[in-house]
Amino acid sequence: MKLSAQVDFSKAFVIYKLPNTSIIRIIYQSDNKVYEDPTLQQSGFYFYPYDVSRNKAIVFPLDKLTIKEYLLNNFAYESKTLSYEIVDKDLLEKNHTAKVEQAIEDIKNDKNLQKLVISSKFEIIASKFNWENSLLNLMHHYDNALVWLWHHPSVGTWMGATPELLGAYENDNFQTVSLAGTLPVKQDEPLMWSSKEIKEQALVTEYIENKLKKFTDDYTIGSPQTILQGNIAHIQSRFSVKISSDELNHLILQLHPTPAVCGLPTDRAKKSISRIENYDRKYYTGFLGLLTPEKAFMFVNLRCMEIQSFDKISIYVGGGILENSCPKKEWHEISNKSQVLISCLSE
Repeated sequence: MKLSAQVDFSKAFVIYKLPNTSIIRIIYQSDNKVYEDPTLQQSGFYFYPYDVSRNKAIVFPLDKLTIKEYLLNNFAYESKTLSYEIVDKDLLEKNHTAKVEQAIEDIKNDKNLQKLVISSKFEIIASKFNWENSLLNLMHHYDNALVWLWHHPSVGTWMGATPELLGAYENDNFQTVSLAGTLPVKQDEPLMWSSKEIKEQALVTEYIENKLKKFTDDYTIGSPQTILQGNIAHIQSRFSVKISSDELNHLILQLHPTPAVCGLPTDRAKKSISRIENYDRKYYTGFLGLLTPEKAFMFVNLRCMEIQSFDKISIYVGGGILENSCPKKEWHEISNKSQVLISCLSE
């Protein structure tokens, strides 16, 4: 069976596979209207931007959806190495390094600013890009991530693989994670986390705990663990929280944007990021997922690409910057992160 035979790009739809499952779900919206809901009041599948003042918070409403399920292994695909070109890579490295240097200066000059997350956009030219083979490639290679493709004819097409849970909810139990720190995984070499990565993850954990305290004291925090996504490792702690369904949307909006995608404190970080990055993140570092009063899952939109056309792709990646960050190392970090997606692009 071909995945491409199940979808029509003249319609609004989303394809996704949850972590550690083999089930692909395809959600079709019954019309092509753009439904906006920045306050998460409706039941449906959300595609939420980083900055809701600049881009639409879109929902595919539950009462207008058809959901179909398939087994991953039922779809045939070919993984073919894709020839591609990164546009102006040397200039991209120069510009990203300069952005990191400016972020470090901002942190040094503002005693209240603890962390900034600085991102860049890799423009990829690949004339033989095949979305179907690329998406299935991601699903086979990144089992512990939410792998997805979201499309609306009047908004655009996005695809990604993200390991970061913003929130999952069922039976009055809400789960979330604090995820930060990045290291490349090399065969036969042990992972050695530096004080920079450990501190970065601890800041995210502290931020989430402070947000949860506004809603309840009934929560637990797991100890930091190393998780893998392909050839990339992160540090992660899990939270489990008891809340009622009528608080769910408020808690999700309180958590967004997390320090893992923005910085600390949030308002100061957003202002610095806007000035330093000087581009629109759109839906990168927003979140996406299904929300109902009974059950929900939302994932932070981390490793993602915007499919501009079927020969031009924009890949968004970023990293956390502290006062002791090294600009050259930060460039290598986002280069490694970009390979999570680039390595799975296929003809």
